[in-house]
Amino acid sequence: MEYILNELELMALGATTDYQNDTRDLDMVEKWQKLFGYAPPEAASKIEQHRNDLNRTVITLAHWGMVRDEKEAEGYDKESYEHSIDILKHDQSPSPTYTAANVSNKTKAAMFLLKLEGPLMDVKMVQEAAKLAQPPELLMGHGDSGCQTQFYKIDSLARDNILDFSGQQAPPFAPTIISYCIADKDLCPISAHPTLGIEATLPQFRHDSNATPQNDEYPVWYFFYGTLADNDVLGGLVGVRRPHLVPAQTRGGVLKTWGGKYKALVDQMTTGSVGIIDGHAFLVETYEQETALRAYETDNYEVVRCGIEMKGERYVNGLTFRFVGEVD
Repeated sequence: MEYILNELELMALGATTDYQNDTRDLDMVEKWQKLFGYAPPEAASKIEQHRNDLNRTVITLAHWGMVRDEKEAEGYDKESYEHSIDILKHDQSPSPTYTAANVSNKTKAAMFLLKLEGPLMDVKMVQEAAKLAQPPELLMGHGDSGCQTQFYKIDSLARDNILDFSGQQAPPFAPTIISYCIADKDLCPISAHPTLGIEATLPQFRHDSNATPQNDEYPVWYFFYGTLADNDVLGGLVGVRRPHLVPAQTRGGVLKTWGGKYKALVDQMTTGSVGIIDGHAFLVETYEQETALRAYETDNYEVVRCGIEMKGERYVNGLTFRFVGEVD
């Protein structure tokens, strides 16, 4: 019965959706202009075409409920989100000023973990359901019971395909999907990019075969300037009862705030004397410790290189967390 109701819901949504705004609604036209780069007449035409297309993508209310907060934050409503899926499916470019990359850049920004369970118990099935060209990355975790659990890391497009696949099962299957918000770490092996306070894409910084630290280099020194410099917080994350924090400084950045209370280290944009930030240094021993720190900082930050000056005039090349959003 649940399967039948799900199919009826899709049919009803596709055939009788009651839109509050028609194509003459300036707010709706303006929304599609901003999201897809359409000119005003083109936006109105695309809205009308979308509504008259019986083969358009129509997602279930359950699907929309899972992605609503994320997509509304990006400016979408349910209708425009469905249109964005159609664009990606057909790999088309709606106008000279718009490419599919505009949508994919947004959707690829968010990552998720899909738990292996039910009909999605093996990599082949996950790859087919998510419509992935390559098998997804496998990660290990622990469930509520403490038992080891396997997850696949997927992006928003794969997540949407998984939700569509799950809704078509008989009976419908509810996959376990959780946000994977972890600070990005992508250190270039042959240049200084990314480095705090330096535009590392400039010619003088582009080629440096001695750039350190490298992505997979452990142990590695980290510079902390916020709550990670608290012994209790840090110790709980890395599994050390009394973590050894060393008073230290780094240069090239400035401390701001975001969200009204959180510390945000960003590049120093003004010329003149180089900004000095006081904090603490800590030697991260393993990949597992680093991953715990990156998960704590979330994807509001990214890992970048920096110079660390420790008490006793010791200098090392290390890493820190740079804020990637809008500061207060």
